[in-house]
Amino acid sequence: MKHLINRWLLPFLIWAFIAFIHFITRYLDTLKYRGEQTLNFSEFIFYLSVYSSWALFNIALYSALSKIAPYKSIRYFVYMFFVGLLIWLPAFFVLDAYLGIFFFDMEFRSITAVFNILSGQIIFFYAILYAVTFGVSTAIVYYQYSQQVLLATLELEKKHSESELRLTHLQMKALQSQLSPHFLFNCLGSISALARQDDKESVITAVARLGDLLRFTIKASQEEFILLADELEFVNNYIALQKLRFSERFNFSITQHKKDLNLLCPPFVLQPLVENAFIHSVAEAKQGDLINIKLTIDNKDNALIFHISNTLINRNHPSNGLGTSLTNLKERLDNLYGSSYSITHGQVNDCYVSNISIPVIDDE
Repeated sequence: MKHLINRWLLPFLIWAFIAFIHFITRYLDTLKYRGEQTLNFSEFIFYLSVYSSWALFNIALYSALSKIAPYKSIRYFVYMFFVGLLIWLPAFFVLDAYLGIFFFDMEFRSITAVFNILSGQIIFFYAILYAVTFGVSTAIVYYQYSQQVLLATLELEKKHSESELRLTHLQMKALQSQLSPHFLFNCLGSISALARQDDKESVITAVARLGDLLRFTIKASQEEFILLADELEFVNNYIALQKLRFSERFNFSITQHKKDLNLLCPPFVLQPLVENAFIHSVAEAKQGDLINIKLTIDNKDNALIFHISNTLINRNHPSNGLGTSLTNLKERLDNLYGSSYSITHGQVNDCYVSNISIPVIDDE
């Protein structure tokens, strides 16, 4: 029953809510520019029918991704993305036109005429809607896959206690894979905000940045250690994506020694901390506020030390700080280093400060 609700009922409820929002928005716009306007139930049923087609597409896409997601390369996903875009959007525009004929007794148009009247703005809007739908569906599939990995790990732990080393490795993979959907949702939120601002160039740049981040995420999630240089490149790409949205709200600086770039560190050791600065400070900043985010990396006493600080808008910073991200990070570091690492975080004056210390490992 729960599976039936999640697979069928939930998508229809979500898209029905989107249809309601679209209907109310159009009603308010009409009321604003034309004066008197009455609610038209037929128009709402039209929007409900249109977005129900998106619900059906969403279900079909999710089913297809569920079957192939854990086993295919990112190139396959890119191919699937563009093939779906070229097939679904034209089909949707035709369906939308014929639903309009059915509900409003509009004049019959040929398929060619349907495409001739489409504006670039409408095509761009639904292309963004398709991209967000595809991205969220992919994120959900990978999240569920990571949960399956965790369950499989726990099952192995009960049955094969002698295989402790292998179980630890599987737990690491599961925890790292959980970062992907969490991170992806936040990035899609940034792109969605840019789309609402009708900044097409920034949206295109942001999607390209997101592609770079996803390639790194998929590759790095299979590794226990990566070069510090690669981790910093990932952070810089994430900062560049956020700069498109919050260009005037923050400054970001990194201080590190070039000789340390060939040291090894766990993947995504910095991303939860940097992302936290945006969630709790930059996103809450108002016009005129400027958040300073500083990342300092030291190699001292055979320890690699990461020091991250950001100024706070609200001094009542949540004490639990990073929540699930910090919990996952601690568990991964526990598996890798045992008691040979340390994490501290908390408010210092008007800044939120996080420190991570891990043993130095050379790339040999």
